[in-house]
Amino acid sequence: MSSSTSSSDASAREARAWRDVAVAVAVALLVSGLAMAMALGPGRDALATAGVDLLKPRDRLLHDATRPRGDAPLLVFLGDSTLRPPRAYPKRLERRLPGVEVRSLWAPGLGPAEHFLLLSRVIEQRPDVVVLLAHLRMFRAQGPLWQPDLTTLLPPRELPRALTLPFHAHSVGAARLALASLWGAFGSETGLRVFVGGQELARKTPVLRWLTPLRRRIRDELPAATSGEGEEPTRLYGDRLYEGHPDVVMLGASVELAARRGARVLVLVSPVPVHRFREEGTLGLADFEGRVELLRRVTRRNGGELLDLHALLGADDFDDLMGHPSRSGDRRLAETLEPWLSKALEEAR
Repeated sequence: MSSSTSSSDASAREARAWRDVAVAVAVALLVSGLAMAMALGPGRDALATAGVDLLKPRDRLLHDATRPRGDAPLLVFLGDSTLRPPRAYPKRLERRLPGVEVRSLWAPGLGPAEHFLLLSRVIEQRPDVVVLLAHLRMFRAQGPLWQPDLTTLLPPRELPRALTLPFHAHSVGAARLALASLWGAFGSETGLRVFVGGQELARKTPVLRWLTPLRRRIRDELPAATSGEGEEPTRLYGDRLYEGHPDVVMLGASVELAARRGARVLVLVSPVPVHRFREEGTLGLADFEGRVELLRRVTRRNGGELLDLHALLGADDFDDLMGHPSRSGDRRLAETLEPWLSKALEEAR
């Protein structure tokens, strides 16, 4: 194919992307008018109060993603509850990597779609190294975002790319994504709270429900077992991955975004309790290795590297079957990651 043909194809794709943005923004503006009418009505204060509570998890992540960085190299982890403090391995790594600022952006249930939204904001801090957790339990072909209000973190400049991604698989259509992005970028804090509170009201109104992303209640929807006893491992880790899987596509988009903005990118395949699968003979290691190879291809194609640690830990290195490391597991993870991160940070300097 000639360079002129490739250039024309790229221009056509860019034109289609901006056309999609224009349509989504038009719908978003229409809905914004409705939301503004609600905001100026007598229920404004009640909506704002509801929005404050709903935005607390999002605001914590936003604070960690956007606080000013110093002169030290910046290393950012994006993950889920396997990064929970106080003994999580990013904290151990911060002690092992003196002079490096380490940020850990996590919340229960966060997966590749939420990581893309967070990364679109944290990338403004120009991190030197980004570590994206690929926890195989978090890859879902469909289902609402765990924290739909993270859509308000998406900068409008990333809308053309974001509208090509399968957010619809997570109950977020183009109009919803554009509306949330615009409110997050240009709305006041009070207006944003009213908007989010209005979303909650609209969820209960049949005519307006299609305008709002579904909201999962994390305490109700996460697997009930916290110890892993009695859980069926195949239920937690049995989802098949394939080219075109929505969260596989989201992971590739995150790698591309971070690499495009100059960061070294590591996709870390988080440990899973393979000892349990060996004992029960339910899923063989080949099942996981096939998924890892797919993620490796997607990662390399988009400019990142992949480190496969899914079989690193033993039975005593987990607190439960859901992949939360124990104290010994966190220590082993920090020891294993330190050489790669030290080299990546040195090259970034």
